[in-house]
Amino acid sequence: MKGKWRRGKQSRSLVRQQTIINLIQIGQRTKKAGCSKGKQASRGPRGYRGLRGIRGLQGPRGPAGRNGARGISGPAGPRGPRGVQGPAGPPIQEILVEPVARRYFYFAEEDLVTEVNIPASQFVDDNGASQGMFFGTGINGFAHIFINGMLQEGRMYRVSQGALTLFLSEGDVIFAGTPIIVETVEYFVQFIQNQPT
Repeated sequence: MKGKWRRGKQSRSLVRQQTIINLIQIGQRTKKAGCSKGKQASRGPRGYRGLRGIRGLQGPRGPAGRNGARGISGPAGPRGPRGVQGPAGPPIQEILVEPVARRYFYFAEEDLVTEVNIPASQFVDDNGASQGMFFGTGINGFAHIFINGMLQEGRMYRVSQGALTLFLSEGDVIFAGTPIIVETVEYFVQFIQNQPT
């Protein structure tokens, strides 16, 4: 009776040990299964935008940039109001207009063709003196050109203070020794006022 009880006790002890071993093995397998990396989940929705931060301090002023290109001029503004009329001037009894005629002479040194520019310094006046310029060619005067004594058309020449320019057509020739005369007429105006009595 005593021997049977010991064998039964040993059997229960072995069963208990085997059960513990099985539980440990099951726990290890469970732990390994729990530590395995699962599939990545889908991305969640975007969160709300945070509040705007405090404005920082103003930085130092940068260097001046290059000047830009000049823009297109704008349209003219409206005409301003008419000013107040000034006081009347002194009474004028007479206006005297006096024309002053001057002549300049030149002899062609060689045959002249096409466009020719003759400096004023090569001309002499009525007294045979070189003036270096043509007087009376401004807005208060006009000029005439005579070639070999014949008055020429205005399209054939241009007179400035410093030179005479001739525009000869194809085939036209001014032969050497031909006289060329420049005549200018300039007007001067004089106002004669009434003398107080």
